[in-house]
Amino acid sequence: MTPQTIGCGVFLYVMAMGLLLQKVILPLTPWHAGHGLLAGGDWVRFHSIADRLAQTIEGQGWNHWVLRPEGQAPSGVAAALYVLTGIHEPWVVLPVNATLYAMAATCLWHAVFLISRSRNTALFVLVPMMLFPSTAMIWGQIHKDVWVLAGVLGLVRGFVNLDRTRSMRDGLRLACLTSLSTGLIWIMRPYAAKIFLAASVLAVLVLAVLDRPRHRAWWGAAGLFLLIQAIVVVQAPVEAPAQVCDVWYQQPPIPVLDRQLASLACTREAFRVSYPLAGSNIDVDVAFHHVRDLVRYLPRALQIALFAPFPTMWVEVTHAVQPGGGVQRLLVIPEMVVYYLALVGCVGFLVPAGGQRQAILVALFGFAVVIAWIYALVVTNVGTLYRMRYPAMLLLCAIGGWGWTRLWAKRTRFFPPAPRPSESHRAQAPVRRH
Repeated sequence: MTPQTIGCGVFLYVMAMGLLLQKVILPLTPWHAGHGLLAGGDWVRFHSIADRLAQTIEGQGWNHWVLRPEGQAPSGVAAALYVLTGIHEPWVVLPVNATLYAMAATCLWHAVFLISRSRNTALFVLVPMMLFPSTAMIWGQIHKDVWVLAGVLGLVRGFVNLDRTRSMRDGLRLACLTSLSTGLIWIMRPYAAKIFLAASVLAVLVLAVLDRPRHRAWWGAAGLFLLIQAIVVVQAPVEAPAQVCDVWYQQPPIPVLDRQLASLACTREAFRVSYPLAGSNIDVDVAFHHVRDLVRYLPRALQIALFAPFPTMWVEVTHAVQPGGGVQRLLVIPEMVVYYLALVGCVGFLVPAGGQRQAILVALFGFAVVIAWIYALVVTNVGTLYRMRYPAMLLLCAIGGWGWTRLWAKRTRFFPPAPRPSESHRAQAPVRRH
């Protein structure tokens, strides 16, 4: 199984299942909003905006096209495709979604393969991406999540490749991958690029402390990896105006970080007040006015980040407000069971895995936790958090899946343990005959 084969397989899978979802499954349900879209989701609005923009472009020219009409990049992309194809239907976006999802799967497979040195293990960790029902909303509708997912897992692959970046050609590949990945994130969620930069900085620091790389090439690759992300975050203009609010009363201001903390508080405030009747709201009574409010909420945010939706929420189908929300809650149950098992499996990387591999896994675990944790600080709706946390969730499932394969390696030959560097060296050493 090669990365090219996996990419093509995932692309064809998404195309086939996406068409089945939009043309057959949803039209048979009472929650069909038309055009193959599920009622109640943001994708309905994204399609409406894209349709209007496409009509304007067709009548008045491409000079009216913008990337983020009404602040929504999915609509800008969809409008361009509607004009180019002459078809104003969401299924036209499926090839783009399929390509991005294939990129995400390939990057995750490649990253796990480099760590585990087992093709079967790398293939095993892709199972949630292919079988989780909620992924259909990522690639089967018009949304931002598939872009962000591809970008984040692209960063994961780049991070795992840091130690293998030894030449100018390797550095160029790393630069292209990092630029593409950060760009995909920034296009859809400009603010999120800052979150992933912070998580990347933490991952690099953890790996540097645990693995103690000594060769200059690693430090150069790590610096390039972070620098490119920082350039995209700092230099790329944000079209949507920043939200203004007055909930942050911290005095005296926190040096350097006060502006970022105020922005975090304002973002949470927007989630608190925008959808007061959403069925999966959580802790909407909590606002951040001072640093002490934020610090006090950190443990609760970590609990939500890692474990929400909690088992008590799984069966509360009568509380669902969005059309089809009750069914979606039921479909989440098997996903959360697998996810909880994966969190248990994450202890598998605590079993000695070989110095550098164990350090990389710890760094990636921290990368995923930081992403989910920051999102949990600002998002007060579990349904929205579930989608936005998906890259971190899939990464944790991959780490947990790798941990379980280590536990099973002694009982089955399907997941053979990777040879230690010293063992590989001895195995490849020529035998001297006397």
